[in-house]
Amino acid sequence: MLEHLAAYGTLMTGEPNGLPSAVRRRMVSQGPCLVPGRLFRVRDPGGHDYPALVAAPGQTVTAELFTLPGADLRTIDAYEDFRPAAPQSSTYLRRRLIGRTEAGPVRAWVYVWNRPVTGLKPVPGNVWPRSWADTGSEPAKYINRMDL
Repeated sequence: MLEHLAAYGTLMTGEPNGLPSAVRRRMVSQGPCLVPGRLFRVRDPGGHDYPALVAAPGQTVTAELFTLPGADLRTIDAYEDFRPAAPQSSTYLRRRLIGRTEAGPVRAWVYVWNRPVTGLKPVPGNVWPRSWADTGSEPAKYINRMDL
């Protein structure tokens, strides 16, 4: 069964990540979307930055919508440190949210930060800066004209 996944950071097209190439090939981009939330910048012990989405009423985050086989979500869960059997100790939780595309609303899985945001810096504009959505590309222009 195919699932929808809204990615807002390292899972987006062109972003470096540790997913197996077979999983990446099965993730088919459906284009840009907006999901509810706010982005914060997290720095890992190695000095690499990555985004964290948290609930934030009235705010939206620029994301990329994918379709993928549902079985691949287990691999992505491991990458995102989501443990369904131990959600309280997971870094992220996988939640279904309603995303907005040019074609209308879509239910998609989104990884939501499961840690305090104390000391984290907000990401300006709720757009992960290395993503294609922040490059002035056609997707960025599309996102800018979406009516929420």
